[in-house]
Amino acid sequence: DSPNKYLVTVSKDGKHWSKPISEGAGKLGITDITFPTQDARFIKITQTGTDATYNWSIYEIDVYRKK
Repeated sequence: DSPNKYLVTVSKDGKHWSKPISEGAGKLGITDITFPTQDARFIKITQTGTDATYNWSIYEIDVYRKK
C-alpha cells in the first residue's frame, strides 16, 4: 500500500518541528521522497490523505545522504 498524500518535517530535538520540507502523494509499492539536505536528527512523515481501499504502513525506511 502507499500513502495517499504525505508531508515530511524534520527536527533537531524531537520537540520542535520544521515547516514541511517535502509533500506529495505516494504510489503503490515503493514511494521515493526526496528533499534538500537538512541539519536534523529526526524525520517525521505524516499521512495527510486517506483512501477507502488502501491502508498505509511503513515496512522499511532508508535515509541516504547525498555527497
